[in-house]
Amino acid sequence: MAQSVPINQLSIPQLREVLEKIDEEMEFLTSSLQNLKTVQQKFMDSKEAVERLTPDRANSETLVPMTSTLYVLGRLCPPDKVTVDIGTGYYADMTPTQAADFFQRKAEFLAKEIEKVQPGLQEKYATKQVVTEVLQAKVKVAVSSQQASTAQAQAGGNQP
Repeated sequence: MAQSVPINQLSIPQLREVLEKIDEEMEFLTSSLQNLKTVQQKFMDSKEAVERLTPDRANSETLVPMTSTLYVLGRLCPPDKVTVDIGTGYYADMTPTQAADFFQRKAEFLAKEIEKVQPGLQEKYATKQVVTEVLQAKVKVAVSSQQASTAQAQAGGNQP
């Protein structure tokens, strides 16, 4: 079990190590948050796309992606069913309304996950500020002490 130590009792190298660890954790949380937001946006985009599938768009021309850079011309079938990637390689046929509801639920779930991650990131930021302030104070004291020692040594060396 880890023992807690008051931050002002840590040495300058230990404080720098703590700051480095906090930076790594903040980078991880920031990356996770960005990934969650990206996936959430994809679900919202999919919801909007399926909501645009109206019966009057049946047989209209569209570009069908074959790869990320290759498209072929296609025609929309009557949009009474769509195939949705529901995860881990599984697909399900749904009505456009069911698909829109599915994407909405997924986006709402991710919004809750984002709400869980954000406080952790804010807490890390606040902790980093405190550690930085303590480190700066310790460095200032160390520099002042070193300058005083240097001045005292020079003053002692100038005496006959």
